[in-house]
Amino acid sequence: MLPHPHLPFHTVRRNAAGPRWVNAFALWATLACSAASVAIADDTPWVESCRIDSFRLRADFAVGAHDTLLDELGGLRRDVSQTLGIETTQQPVDLYLFGDRTAYESFLQRRYPKVPFRRALFIKNSVSRVVCAYRSEMFDVDLRHEATHALLHSALPRVPLWIDEGLAEYFEMAPAERASGHPHFESLASDEARPVASLASLERKVKLVEMGRDDYRDAWAWVHFMLHGPREAHEELVGYLAELADGKEPEPLSLRLARRFPDVEHQLVQHLAHYQHLQLARAISAPATTGTAGHR
Repeated sequence: MLPHPHLPFHTVRRNAAGPRWVNAFALWATLACSAASVAIADDTPWVESCRIDSFRLRADFAVGAHDTLLDELGGLRRDVSQTLGIETTQQPVDLYLFGDRTAYESFLQRRYPKVPFRRALFIKNSVSRVVCAYRSEMFDVDLRHEATHALLHSALPRVPLWIDEGLAEYFEMAPAERASGHPHFESLASDEARPVASLASLERKVKLVEMGRDDYRDAWAWVHFMLHGPREAHEELVGYLAELADGKEPEPLSLRLARRFPDVEHQLVQHLAHYQHLQLARAISAPATTGTAGHR
């Protein structure tokens, strides 16, 4: 079994963030969790086991403190399907969660000894989809990111590397933060930030070693443009994914977008600048509305 291809930058791509956000969907999902100790094939002492939509969850700790995150997972398949226009199946995804890094590493060494260590992992073969994670400071983001990979690969026979990562970066945020709350906006605003790479250059990256840290951000930026920018851009994304779902070899999105928008890279820059202003406005207004001195 081989790990799904993704970069080691998943573990270091940003500094630890503060508390995450709320989505009150699928409360039934968390209520289905059982607190009885469950032992699965490898003798891990699972404390809780439940089904959350298409995710079969097992955790070695009580998950009650993460109800909001589990509710979000319950709605993630719906969000991915409705946003992208693809039919995500009910094919189960096994979700193994650990209270600390030691237990997580021990599990990986027993079950997947050839898989390089990452803070969270999506692992697949021809018959199964597995997500593993432990409660790090980025637990919520990691879990949504890897769960998105699992859903995409359950729905599409092939997922190009750049769009696989761009979509996972987008859906890793809580629903209320996807449009204007991603830390990538802050990265783009940095004086040291380089311009977003062309979509054509991202499409040429098919091997992991070709992807750098900024490529994650750039893939996300193009995805954001197609999801929150012009309607025609979203139409091209949906059409592209539909052809992938049908097993076709679609025309690259860079060509499709260029045909609809002769100045597409300029439009991307303008689009991102607009959302950066929204994020800045929210940061400025936060102290007056929350009584605190910071953005988060």
